[in-house]
This record gives sequence, C-alpha cells and structure tokens, in this order.
Amino acid sequence: MFKQRKHQLEETKFRGRCSECYQEMVLQGGRKHAQLVTRQIRTKCLGCNIFFCMPCFFNTHYYSDFFLRLC
Repeated sequence: MFKQRKHQLEETKFRGRCSECYQEMVLQGGRKHAQLVTRQIRTKCLGCNIFFCMPCFFNTHYYSDFFLRLC
C-alpha cells in the first residue's frame, strides 16, 4: 500500500505559479495574460504536489473539507 501524504504546504527550492491563481487569470484573459500576471511562489502542497499560494491553499483544502463535513 502507498502511504497517503498529508495536505500541507512545503517550501521548495524551485518556483512555480499558484495553480488556482493561474486558472483564474486564464479565465480573465487567456494563457499569455496568466503567464504574465500570475506571481511565482515557492510553496507546494505535499499531498497534491501542486504549487499554491497561502490564500489559495486554505481556500482549496481547508474550506472544502470544512463544508464536506457539514453535509
């Protein structure tokens, strides 16, 4: 069995674009606009292996888990 990783932010050596911010910018102005506007960060979720800025990480993981528990 594979060990499931926890969803927590980890600082990395490399920079990447926050996936949530990038998706939002693509909707607003397309890929080129998103590449120019989206800031690059060094924080990555260990569980998802995706780059997230702090606000997007908590919006994606904490709040979605919170609302799922209410149902």
